Amino acid sequence: MVFVWIRSLRNATNSFFLYLAPPIKVAVLKFKTLSNATNTNNNYTIMHYKTLFLPLLALLTLHISCSGDDKDPEIIKSSEKKILKYSVIGSTGVINESDKTITIDLSSYPDITEVRPYIEISDKATISPASEDLVDFSNPVKYTVTAEDGSKQVYTATAQFFHTDCFINKFFILGREGTFSFNDRTKITVLVPHQADLTRLIPDAEISEGATIHPSLGVETDFTNPVEYVVTSENKEFKKTYTVQVVQVPFDFRIDSISTTKVRAAQILDIIGTFAEKEESMNVFLIDGNGKETKCSIWKYTPSFIRMTVDKDLPVGEYDLKVSYYNSYIEEAIIYPEKIELTDVYPTVSFVSTSRLDPATDDLFIVGENFTPQKETKATIRFTDRDEMMELGAKTFYLKGTVYRSGDKDIIRVEGLNQLEESKSYNCTVIIDGVISKNVDIIDIRKNPTRPQILSISNTNPAVGETVTLTGKRLGSAIVFYAQVVDGSNMYLPVMYLGDQSWQLINGIDHLSFRMPKFGNVTKYKLKVTYYSVESEFSEVITLK
Repeated sequence: MVFVWIRSLRNATNSFFLYLAPPIKVAVLKFKTLSNATNTNNNYTIMHYKTLFLPLLALLTLHISCSGDDKDPEIIKSSEKKILKYSVIGSTGVINESDKTITIDLSSYPDITEVRPYIEISDKATISPASEDLVDFSNPVKYTVTAEDGSKQVYTATAQFFHTDCFINKFFILGREGTFSFNDRTKITVLVPHQADLTRLIPDAEISEGATIHPSLGVETDFTNPVEYVVTSENKEFKKTYTVQVVQVPFDFRIDSISTTKVRAAQILDIIGTFAEKEESMNVFLIDGNGKETKCSIWKYTPSFIRMTVDKDLPVGEYDLKVSYYNSYIEEAIIYPEKIELTDVYPTVSFVSTSRLDPATDDLFIVGENFTPQKETKATIRFTDRDEMMELGAKTFYLKGTVYRSGDKDIIRVEGLNQLEESKSYNCTVIIDGVISKNVDIIDIRKNPTRPQILSISNTNPAVGETVTLTGKRLGSAIVFYAQVVDGSNMYLPVMYLGDQSWQLINGIDHLSFRMPKFGNVTKYKLKVTYYSVESEFSEVITLK
C-alpha cells in the first residue's frame, strides 16, 4: 500500500493518492489549502481536514484487510518421524535407517523380559511404546513413530547376545592335546615326539564360542620358548592370557592298535604301541560319557605292549580308552580314536560235539549262544596248550569258524583243526567281535576215536515238535545231522542242534531224545549222529507229517 501527496499549483488543491496492490486500487482525496490571508482560522481548517481524513483512512485500511481476495498464511506441520537414539544401561543400539531396524546387545542384561530402553525421536513426533516403557525382548519389539502431520513409521528392535567367555578349552599340537596345570589353569603343557621341530609347530585349539585368539592358530609358530595367547570374548569386554609350553618326550608315545573294541567286564584287553620304559610312568583309563575315569589294572607291560583288564564293576556302555604318560611335572594322554563298547552280551558255550577228535579227519562243532558276529561271518576259536600254561610257554592257535543258526542256538563249525598237535589238550575259547566266551571247554587231540552206533529210532514219521528217541551206544553229547532227500540225491544241510535234547543211559544203552524241528520247506531227511566228531553208520529216512 503506497500513499502519494500531490499539490496543484493552479488551484492550490492538495490531492492524496492511495495505491493498493495487488490488485491495484486507487483512492483520491482532494482538499484546498487555506492561506493565512483569507482565513484567519487556519488552525481550525487544518484540524478540520485532519478530522475528516483520519477516519476515512482507517475505514479504507479496514476495507483492504477484509477484502475477500486475501487468505490467512498456511501452517505447515512436520513430517519427521525417526528414532535418533536407542539405548539401555550399558549398551547403545545400532539403528539401520534404510530397513528401519534396531539391534542392541543385551548379553549382560539381567532379564531381557523386563527392559526399559531410552529413546530419542524427531522433534514434535511421538512413539509407542514410549521411551522407558517396559518391553520384553524375548521376541523382536516393534515401535511406531508418529510425526506431527500424522504420518507413521514402524521400527523393529531386536536383541543380540554376544558371549562373554574367553577360555581355551583344549589346545593341540601335532594332534596331541595339551594338559592344564593343576594349580594354574592358564598354563598349558603339550608333549610332542622327541624328533619334532619346535620352531615350526602348527597349533590348534578349541576356544569359547565367538571368542578370538592372538597370535593366530593354524600357522607355523616357534615354541622353543613358551608362547602367550590372549583370548578375547565375543563382546570384546573380557580377555584372558594363557601360556603354552611345548616339551619333547624321550620316546615316540603312541597307540598303534588294540585287540578289540568290544569287551565285557573283567575281560583282558591288549594295547599295542610305543610307551615309556617304566611301567610306573603309564596309566590306562576307561572314560564314560560323563567324563568319569576308571583306572584299569595293567597285567603285563613292555615298552610296546600293555595287557590290561577291564574293571569288573563297570556298567555296560561306550567308553574312551585313554593311555597317559606322566613324570614329575607333565602328563601326556592319548585317546584311542574308536570307542570301547562294554557289553553284558557275550558268547556262551553250551557244549562241543566232542572232547576228543582226530584233526585230520574229524570236524568240531561248538554249540551255544551269541555266536553271530556283528561285522563278519567268521568266529574266532582260541586253542591254548594246557600242558604248558603254568610255565607261560603255552602255544596258542587262533582258528576260524563258520557260524550257523538253529532254533534258539548258534553252532560254529571249526576250520583248520589240522594245525593242532596230536596228544595235546587245549583250552577252547570262542571269541566273537573280540568278546570272549564265558565257558571254556577242554579238547583232547587223539586219533581213531570209537564210532557211535544207532540201534533204533522210535518214529520215522514224526510231526514237528514231536519227541523222537534214538537208542544206541556212545550217543552222549551228540549232534544230529540232517540230509535232505531230493530225487534220491542227498543235499546236506548245515549241522543243526536239536532243542530240548536229553540223554539217558539205561542198562548200558544210550537213549537220546529230542523234539523234531522244522527247517524251511524240507520234509524228508536222512539222520546221522556224530560222537567225538565221528559220524554214525546208521542212516534212516525221516518224513515229517
